[in-house]
Amino acid sequence: MCGLVGLWCWDTPIDRSAINRAIGTLHHRGPDGTGLWISDDSRVALGHTRLSIIDLATGEQPLHHPNDRLHLVVNGEFYDYERIRNELTSRGARFRSRSDSEIALWLYAEAGERCFDDLNGEFAFILWDANAGRLLAARDRFGIKPLFYAVDSGRLLLASEIKALLALGLRPQWNVDGYLDAAHALQDGTLFAGIRQVPPGCYLSATRHGVSVRRYWHDPFASAASPMTDERTTLDEVRDQMSRATRWRLRADVPVASYLSGGIDSMSVLALAAGAANRAPDAFTIAYDDAAYDESSRAQAFADRLGACFHQVPVSGAALADNFAASLWHSEVACFNPHGTAKFILSKAVREAGYKVVLTGEGADEIFAGYAPSRVDALGGGAAMQALVASRDSATYAVTPKHATAEDLPLVAQAFGTVPTWLRHQMAHLLGISELFRDDLRASWSAERPLRAMLNYMEPLNFPALGTVDLGLALMLKTTLPNYVLVTLGDRMEMAHSVEARLPFLDHKVVETAWRMPGHMKIRDGLEKYALREAMRPLLPDDVVERQKHPFVAPPSATDPKHPFGAMIRDVLHGSALASMPFFDPAKVIRLTDRLASMRDDERLRHEPLLMEIASLCVIHDLFRMSSSNSSSLKSSGELYAMDDRGLIAFG
Repeated sequence: MCGLVGLWCWDTPIDRSAINRAIGTLHHRGPDGTGLWISDDSRVALGHTRLSIIDLATGEQPLHHPNDRLHLVVNGEFYDYERIRNELTSRGARFRSRSDSEIALWLYAEAGERCFDDLNGEFAFILWDANAGRLLAARDRFGIKPLFYAVDSGRLLLASEIKALLALGLRPQWNVDGYLDAAHALQDGTLFAGIRQVPPGCYLSATRHGVSVRRYWHDPFASAASPMTDERTTLDEVRDQMSRATRWRLRADVPVASYLSGGIDSMSVLALAAGAANRAPDAFTIAYDDAAYDESSRAQAFADRLGACFHQVPVSGAALADNFAASLWHSEVACFNPHGTAKFILSKAVREAGYKVVLTGEGADEIFAGYAPSRVDALGGGAAMQALVASRDSATYAVTPKHATAEDLPLVAQAFGTVPTWLRHQMAHLLGISELFRDDLRASWSAERPLRAMLNYMEPLNFPALGTVDLGLALMLKTTLPNYVLVTLGDRMEMAHSVEARLPFLDHKVVETAWRMPGHMKIRDGLEKYALREAMRPLLPDDVVERQKHPFVAPPSATDPKHPFGAMIRDVLHGSALASMPFFDPAKVIRLTDRLASMRDDERLRHEPLLMEIASLCVIHDLFRMSSSNSSSLKSSGELYAMDDRGLIAFG
């Protein structure tokens, strides 16, 4: 796991000081070493910060082909690399290191753009092909590893995090149109003007003639057309694929730990890891100070059952308030709950315990249908069914916007023939946010705007005909999974403390297996993740298998001014950033905050995600000194600010 920087200046020499600043902003991603390669003509540069996990002695980057015409930097891990390395060696490859990363160099040398077929893992990489005069930048199939890019003033800039692009000279400026399109959540945009993501399963290809983004993986959705029909065979295949994926992710030259909650996802991973390694990895669990959201006692009981060393990490409201800004500095995205900050605190504890690698259960809900909206759809949908599910799942629905009817989303119904409840929730949130817009934005905005933008983004995927449950999962897999879950609850919170997370559920063979399951194996009689539960039953206690999902959310406290976190949020919303941003009417927001005390608890909690998003945008505005002018130059003064545990400090 590492940090990447890439720069191609078409017309002018590279500013070495700027690229060194950019590499410096990614020190947290790779504190074990840095590397920089600049082409002889000073037009192309590849930078790297290293977190050493495999091949501790000779794994430095950038990597270079013996012909000195191919140069590569990699972030992440390639699994089953030793087999691939042996095959490449038998065909004449001459490896200079023992790292997994080098297989990408030789696969590309041998097969060009077909190299992706043999790559399994969590990765992003940037490669310079001097013979072709081409720069290629790729991202793993699900967007586990981040990769951002911008084209500005005759330059192509790439980096693992947006702050590194700002260090290269881009101005930190709000992407106003993108925010109104929800491009940062439902497409491949960001909150920052001129900066986009390389989409999951895609690679960017650049020559002097232009930049294009192409898809190398055509998604697992077509697998639904050839479903597995025998239930026992299906459950065995799920368990076998998960066992292999977990075993592969234990390969490291440093110790591996595991995150653990009270749910089936992380418990399955821990049990599989214990079986593969003949001992359970150390387990790290968040302990909230609100009993309704605290699962630490269940987690400890399971860790004790497996003989795992258990680490309980207390997360109080005061700790969430103290670490909120730092977590946003690393995530660079807005949030609707402080669960990302809790993950930030958890990852810090993992690193302080001496670990660089951790297994985690993210992705299970998006492929095995674990979220409450999927249950609503499986049970027939509609407001009445949602009310029934909500009565059983108060932790989720306490902070869920009110139901929007299918009639509110005719564009989606026309495009797909059905409207998933998950998308109704997304639109209900956007409608709630829009009510707090400045009057000029509110007058020009409609729900059709983000929906049209999302549909245009999805159109090249050419989804097959899917039922409502599967359509909801497919849309999540392409939008909120890479844009929110894998950021706020994933890579950025872990790498903030130099910890690599590995995700067995998002092994692409596991995902393809899940997509071959018919709907009744995903949700049965209203019980989510049926196939996963039954596949893992031989490894888990009955009460774990049969327990309803408890979502990973921090106790909702942003609307409680007497709570330490709520008091902090109120202070943020009453600060100067709210008026400085180009989105919201401060008077509307303050009127809403003033009304909270007189609201019923359920009504107050339903405003929590709205105020959390606005407050997190305010913090981002201050942290990155965002400009609100759409007409501003993308060039900056070159000064950048970096967050450490002491607060905001000047960098460079």
